Amino acid sequence: MESNMVEYTKYISNEEISKYIIIYFEVNLKKFLLISSSDNGRYFEMNFSDGEIDIFIKKEIGFWIEIVIDNTEYELWRFDKSVNSYTEVTKQNILYQLEVLKRFLV
Repeated sequence: MESNMVEYTKYISNEEISKYIIIYFEVNLKKFLLISSSDNGRYFEMNFSDGEIDIFIKKEIGFWIEIVIDNTEYELWRFDKSVNSYTEVTKQNILYQLEVLKRFLV
């Protein structure tokens, strides 16, 4: 029971996630524009693009990032396997994955 209470307090809404990610892109990845966003309750997805690279940020049970370059999809964990330890949907884990994404794009 106690672990359920801890999990509940970590919950952040899709709206909060969206705002957090948009601010991160505005500050750190300015050339990428928000192309689309969908929120279907449990499932959430955002797409950013600079015209050459597409970034898909997805949330269902966990959180993950996919990058598409020249029609080839790259999952962020293939670049840095440590992101596999940061899939739970928390602000800290989202920030961690966004920082890895930034390193991948530089």
